[in-house]
Amino acid sequence: KLHYVDQRARSTSPLVITLKRKRIGIMGSYWAYPPVNEDTLETKFYGGSEKYLVEFAKELANYHDVDVYTKTEGAEFLYEGVNFLDYKMFNYDLPYDLVIGYRDFDMFMKRPNANITAFFSRDASVFIESEDHVLYKELVNYRKNIDYCFMSSQHHKKLVQKSIPFVN
Repeated sequence: KLHYVDQRARSTSPLVITLKRKRIGIMGSYWAYPPVNEDTLETKFYGGSEKYLVEFAKELANYHDVDVYTKTEGAEFLYEGVNFLDYKMFNYDLPYDLVIGYRDFDMFMKRPNANITAFFSRDASVFIESEDHVLYKELVNYRKNIDYCFMSSQHHKKLVQKSIPFVN
C-alpha cells in the first residue's frame, strides 16, 4: 500500500500516534559523505534528504526508541535522542516493531525481523522511468518484504503510482 504522510502533521501522524513507545530502526543515507558523526550533525547537513532523515528520526524519538543506520565509519553515538549506528551494523535478526527503509529499496533484499516494514521517501529517488531502471528491478524483487510505502506529499504519491504501476 502506498500512503501519503502529511509533513505538517508530524506528531499527529498515524505512524506516530498508533504506536506506543516502540523500537524503530531506520536504514538511511548510507551513501552520505563525509561520514555522519556528532560534529557533522551539529555543523552541516549533506543535503535536504539527509537533513530530513535526521529531523524525521528526532521527531520519532520523542515517542519511540529510534536507531538510524547510516554511514558513520563504525562509530555509534546518541544525538538528540536518536541512536546513530553504522549501516554495516544493521542486523536483520534484531527485533524491531517497525523498520523503515529511507530512499533505497535494497535494504529489503531480506525481510528484517520487524512487525511492520515500510519504505519512506520524501523526494524523487524512487521515480522510475522504465522497467530497465535498477530501482524498478529492486522493487520487483524486494516488494514482498515491504508492508507499506510512504511518500511525503500527494504529488510524490501520484508520481510513484504513475512510475510504478503495481504500487497502489
